[in-house]
Amino acid sequence: MITTFDLNVLRTVQELCAMHGVTGAYGVTIQDHMRAHLMKRREPSIGSIYASLDKLETEGFVIASEGEATAERHGKRKLYFTITEAGAKAIVADNIRHQERLIARVKPVLAGNHPDIQGAVLAELLARFIAGTHPLLRETILTVHIDMVRKLVPVCEAELFQRGKPPGWDAPPN
Repeated sequence: MITTFDLNVLRTVQELCAMHGVTGAYGVTIQDHMRAHLMKRREPSIGSIYASLDKLETEGFVIASEGEATAERHGKRKLYFTITEAGAKAIVADNIRHQERLIARVKPVLAGNHPDIQGAVLAELLARFIAGTHPLLRETILTVHIDMVRKLVPVCEAELFQRGKPPGWDAPPN
């Protein structure tokens, strides 16, 4: 069974692969990234990361490959990990589980409120989702968020814009 820690390792591999391309991620970079972005209260040990990577590889969520031998590592090769399609699907499934839990908690808060308040709450949620996400993964997060908004607020998009487009709608991003 895949634990929350395993999913955090898998998400880290996905983010590092997105940042560094096909080379993938290796143990120390995974540990450094998790320390900086995920594990604020306790440091992940390299042993627990490799145990998780072994489990993820057994499940078919990551693939390990050896890099070139380097002098800095005294001729030893780094073991790189890349995420598989099954690993990406596992992350999406976990995102959907989180989304459904969030919807169940937010829906009662939104119910009966003015659309402006609903919009403010949803905008705050979006900002929180995107704040800690690597830029290359933001499109995926936006897609998940838009899907969540559609589930939370069953309003026709045409109704939202019947007064015209909001100011700056067509302005190019900065």
